[in-house]
Amino acid sequence: MGGKLYFSAYDVLHGRELWASDGTEGGTYLVKDIAPGTGSGVSEYLELVSLAVGDVLYFRADDGVTGSELWRTDGTEAGTVLVKDIQGGAFSSGPGSFAQVDGMLFFTAYTGTQLWRSNGTANGTQLVRNFSVATSLYGHQGSLYFAGDPDNSGQELWKSNGTFGTTERLKDLNGVFGASLPINFHSAGDLLYFDAATDTGWELWATDGTGDGTYLVKDINPGSANGTLDGYADVTMTNRGDTLYFGANDGVHGRQLWRTTGTEASTVRISNLPDGVDASCNFPVVDDHVLVNNYAVDRWWAYYPTTDTTLESGYPSASYFNFYDFSPSKYLFVDGTLLYAGKDTAYGCEIWRSDGIWGDAHRTQETNFTDNWTPLPAQPFNSILGTVNGLVLFTQARTPYDPGTVALFSHDAAEELPCRAPRTSFCVSVEDGYLTVLCDRISNYGLLTVRYRQPGSSIWEMVDTNGGYAELPVDATLPWEYNVRNECDGVLSDWSPLFTYDPATQPQPAEASILADRSTEADAVSIYWTRTAAHTNMKMRFRPYADQTAPWVEVNNATGRRRLTDLLPETLYEYQYRIRTNDVWTDWTTTSLYFTTQSLDISTAIVAQDAVQLTLSPNPATDMLHISGLAPGIAHLRVFDALGKCVLAAARADGTLDVRSLRPGHYVLEVLGNAGPVRARFVVGPAK
Repeated sequence: MGGKLYFSAYDVLHGRELWASDGTEGGTYLVKDIAPGTGSGVSEYLELVSLAVGDVLYFRADDGVTGSELWRTDGTEAGTVLVKDIQGGAFSSGPGSFAQVDGMLFFTAYTGTQLWRSNGTANGTQLVRNFSVATSLYGHQGSLYFAGDPDNSGQELWKSNGTFGTTERLKDLNGVFGASLPINFHSAGDLLYFDAATDTGWELWATDGTGDGTYLVKDINPGSANGTLDGYADVTMTNRGDTLYFGANDGVHGRQLWRTTGTEASTVRISNLPDGVDASCNFPVVDDHVLVNNYAVDRWWAYYPTTDTTLESGYPSASYFNFYDFSPSKYLFVDGTLLYAGKDTAYGCEIWRSDGIWGDAHRTQETNFTDNWTPLPAQPFNSILGTVNGLVLFTQARTPYDPGTVALFSHDAAEELPCRAPRTSFCVSVEDGYLTVLCDRISNYGLLTVRYRQPGSSIWEMVDTNGGYAELPVDATLPWEYNVRNECDGVLSDWSPLFTYDPATQPQPAEASILADRSTEADAVSIYWTRTAAHTNMKMRFRPYADQTAPWVEVNNATGRRRLTDLLPETLYEYQYRIRTNDVWTDWTTTSLYFTTQSLDISTAIVAQDAVQLTLSPNPATDMLHISGLAPGIAHLRVFDALGKCVLAAARADGTLDVRSLRPGHYVLEVLGNAGPVRARFVVGPAK
């Protein structure tokens, strides 16, 4: 709203409050401490109880005095005020289900038992009508539509123009008995569509705003079977002009993509995907085609209205895109670019992007310097808040020096430089007298150059490295400032913004944690961690991820950096750690972190179509996998598990691969050649 993105966030000084951002650090601020002190003024689910109407954001808030009531803001502290204390005193009216009609706000109060309207003033905030329950408020062509029940007779379709006299039941879809429970309202052209439950089951309905013009569009799943829903639920519809697109099941083809212009004849199925359409799909419209996903393949499907065809697109898709119903999104389309929460072998969970071209998916930046990949199919680490001023704002699950703090990042979807400078950097002081600069890495990074100086000096010193880190031979008790640039395939980036290090203001960790892992040689990795006065030592245990029978190798460290040597090249390792706190060892961490030795780089959970030129046998395999179809010469092979983790790498010339170290399950074999990677799927069965 007004060039800013509004969201709720928590800090230890103010609790959870309303924040705003224009996509820059300086333009990101606390709008107002509504509940002064550490109390929380707004809900964690702000997006469910807020609505922008013009240049005013209405939202539910509790200042600790008037209870949970209707508030408004223009983005300034002075302009953030209580609209009206509806309940009076410390009790709450609990506004919710917001909608707007021609600049007038409508909302419910008292758990949906009252319908209210507001023009943003206390006197202009008035009760419209009492109900047993009113839900699913939606504005369409100058009127409010909703599911209302005034007397416990069941929720039906209602319409209001903002007064008691104009608030009336538009049509009783279920007759005298029962409730049709209208839900999922969506405008397309002059018609308002919605789902409702009648003796024909859950089906698609439409209205032109009159009782006679309210009708069942089509009994998609004939008889009493459900066509659009299996039960009362929020789902998404979309439209291109007056054509509505939605998901439905005709009882034969499973849940597929359908379209309609409001007549029975125009209501047709337009997809026949092998595993149907995901029930949580939002049907993004990109470049005039409609996208759907179902996870049977690892790409979005695209429906092209001009040719009436549904084809596999170049946009990646993964099951964690729709994993959480009420959390911030895991993906976002911006002008044809897909930003999404993805994960790979070497870097863990980050924000990725694709412009819809096969093979172009790549990480936007490295925000977490440890590999926080999880073996679960869900993607809990990244959340995309939204887009503002061309910047996509997203969060990462932790920040250096404080694992309890969430960092806010931005990505310019329009800016894709062939080589860019690091965007994130911090310093680590260890006991060997060096100051280590750690920087985010990009896909094709080569030489990393750091230039550094003391503040006020005109003389720069420089150091080169190639691993996303640099050791500066400086006194770590003094302040320093530095820039960083990358070399990528012979191209030099610009210098980064100026980073600063000052031991007097360096964040002091509240607890010990892993800061970063960096592969230093083909068989060596350094692990950086935070030391404090109370946390004086760390123990690590590690082993190859692919071999769960391998014994743990245990080491310890008291300097803040542990270098692991004599490792297997091109190998993925898992590790756990424990900290000596006040002379007592903590338990081992219950979950693992991961690192890779050099050469394992971009390995995503998104894979291409099955390679038809490779033949794998036996399949399932238990010991040796035989590969036919390889080009002459040495083939570089990589194996990914079902979640996209690279678990095995080898260079073979004889067309065989030893898979005895792999756990039983489904895998993808990737063969790297001059023409690019080809892939084929195989299964490892239990050992004989």
